[in-house]
Amino acid sequence: MNKSLRNADLHMAQEKSELLILHALATKGRNGEATHLQLSSLGFVAYPGYQFKAPQGAALAVARLARSMQDRGLIGRAFGGRNGYGRRGYYLRPEGARALEANASSIASNN
Repeated sequence: MNKSLRNADLHMAQEKSELLILHALATKGRNGEATHLQLSSLGFVAYPGYQFKAPQGAALAVARLARSMQDRGLIGRAFGGRNGYGRRGYYLRPEGARALEANASSIASNN
């Protein structure tokens, strides 16, 4: 059996992946509402250029990173409203918005 490793030669720094996630969650949706992304969507955002066989692979790849960001208060997780309906997924918390803004200002000051 010939096994090939899909993303063996790719590497993404954790800080860069976190910034990509924060930037995606900072983007406003239709009608100016906050963006909520599922775990698999975070995986595709955090690791651009990677190829996942299924969305579950993307979710598995980013699960530890998302949990770490959640523990630090950068992102939160919404489980939906009553009976599970409503906005579900990960969203940007105020601490995450401040971290994204601080990173943008440090990049601007270095240029």
